Amino acid sequence: MLNIVHVHINDMSEDVTLEVAYMGDGETLAGYQEFKEDQTGRILRYKVIVREQQIYRVLYNQGNGNVIEIPFEEVKLPQGDIWMLENNAKDQTEWLYVKINRLPVSMMACQD
Repeated sequence: MLNIVHVHINDMSEDVTLEVAYMGDGETLAGYQEFKEDQTGRILRYKVIVREQQIYRVLYNQGNGNVIEIPFEEVKLPQGDIWMLENNAKDQTEWLYVKINRLPVSMMACQD
């Protein structure tokens, strides 16, 4: 099962920094309110919190210690299944049939 999260970000910054973290048993969201610098020294703006193998929250760092939750939609896609996707191009809607064979992993969060 692939867990895919789409965060549509309307952010005017030149750099958009994002971190993925796994929330373990007994932990609370309060432990994820601090936004530090990423590996390149940029302040993190977004955090995707994963809990129990699913997206739990997406947090946004507004600056000055203000952190808010932003809406998201999680879609679970079994690898190898065929899906219909709506394609809205040039004021026309068409349906595409797609099959997910492999998905490159660019960010990961796990319990261990």
